[in-house]
Amino acid sequence: MQVIVVELSQHRFAMKFLAAALAALGTKIAPWRSYGWNQAAPKPLSRELRKGATMDEIKGIARVKFYPGKVEEWKRLTEEAMEIVRTRDSGTLQYEIFFNEDETEAVVFERYRDADAAIEHFSNISHLMEPIMATASVTGEVLGTPNANMKEQLAKGGPKLFTPWMALQDLELAKEE
Repeated sequence: MQVIVVELSQHRFAMKFLAAALAALGTKIAPWRSYGWNQAAPKPLSRELRKGATMDEIKGIARVKFYPGKVEEWKRLTEEAMEIVRTRDSGTLQYEIFFNEDETEAVVFERYRDADAAIEHFSNISHLMEPIMATASVTGEVLGTPNANMKEQLAKGGPKLFTPWMALQDLELAKEE
């Protein structure tokens, strides 16, 4: 995928340098802010996005640090979660788990069609959350534009919310339209 959402507000020099380098390669940076905070971008941003995904997608990153002796239990529980994702979730686009070399930490990367799909996913696996949290300390981020229901859920505590500010658009893909 050739969409990158970045936060560069404190790095103006880096932003100018990056924009110049990408322009030389025929790639354009389009500020998300120009589309408005509550609106999707007017044009798809990549080949994948043209197939139905939009900037309404919600992405999640969970960072996991296992308690001693608990990694195997965590694996068992996440295998159960993966089966639920495969069989019950209707809007989960991506659900991947990565381990560091010695399996003391993991990262879970998730993509959902929209906020409703993310809420559906967490509803489907809610019975697993307490046992999962007993195996590790978990921190994370939610990336995207949540709806009111998701904002309410996030306000109760949990992952930090980051909303879109900027996206990268490949000019060659934009020309195909």
